[in-house]
Amino acid sequence: MSLPLVYHKDVIEFITVAKEYIALLDFPEETDKQTFIFKAHKILPLLYLKASLLPDIPEAFNEGNERFCNEELYDAIRNKIHQLLKSNDYEVLINYDSQNLDEQEWIKLSEIHADIFQSLYDFLNLYRIGNEEMMNDALYECQNDFKMLWGKKSLQLIESFHRMLFENLITEDDDELENEETPLHTENWFTEKLKDIHQDHNHHDHHHHHE
Repeated sequence: MSLPLVYHKDVIEFITVAKEYIALLDFPEETDKQTFIFKAHKILPLLYLKASLLPDIPEAFNEGNERFCNEELYDAIRNKIHQLLKSNDYEVLINYDSQNLDEQEWIKLSEIHADIFQSLYDFLNLYRIGNEEMMNDALYECQNDFKMLWGKKSLQLIESFHRMLFENLITEDDDELENEETPLHTENWFTEKLKDIHQDHNHHDHHHHHE
C-alpha cells in the first residue's frame, strides 16, 4: 500500500519550514537576542501556516513511535533560549478560562520553544528513516501535537515577539539573573545531534511528489 500523502507538496513545504525552525534554535553562542527574536518572529507564523495546511492524516499504524528528543535535549534547548532571552523570557498564560482556573498555566517562552522543538525534532527524525508507515505516523503525531499542544502556544510566542519588536521591549545589558540554573554545557553535543537534519536534504526532498 502506497501512502501518497507523505509526499504531498504541503507536507514537503512543512518539512522545509520545520527544518528552518530547528536550525534557528541551533544558533551559535555569539548570536544576539535582537537577531534571534527578529528571525523567530518571521518563521513562527510560517510554521503555523504550513502546519495548518497539512493534509488530514487519518490514522497512525503503530503506537508509541520512537522518541528522539529526550529530556536532556529538551532541557538543553529550553536553557539555551532562556540564557539568550534572559529578562525577555516572559511567562505567558496558557489555556485562560475564567470558569476553570485549574486548567490555566503560566509558561516561559523558552519552554514553548522547547515544546515545539521536541515535536518537530521527533517528527523530522522519524520521517527521514524512510519507511512510509513511519513517515505517516510521524506526520499524524506531529499534526495532532499541532492541533492539541503547540499550535496555540506558538501564537503566544508570535504575539510576545511582535510586542518586543514593535513596542521596543527588548532589554539590553541584562543583569545577571539571580538564582539562575547552571547552564548545561551541551552546545557542541546539541549541534552534533542536529547535523544530520541540516545536511540531510534526503531522498524524500527529491521524490516525485504526488499532489
